[in-house]
Amino acid sequence: MAAEEGAVVGDIVRAISERFNVQAEPLVRSVSEVIAEHGGWAAGPALDQQMSSQKIVDMLGWKPLKTDVVSELS
Repeated sequence: MAAEEGAVVGDIVRAISERFNVQAEPLVRSVSEVIAEHGGWAAGPALDQQMSSQKIVDMLGWKPLKTDVVSELS
């Protein structure tokens, strides 16, 4: 369950790169380029997919201990 909403994939990749001392920037490619290379299934991961923990917070009273994925990776 995600306790943080709106985490940017590029920010997560940069934090992982810094943590493991990898000198690389994320490569942003167009959806059409990735589909041409990998086929139609590649369109799925390219969708704007977001999740919220609000329902589980409301229903179960869950209180996340970690709420910032980038700072956890740094």
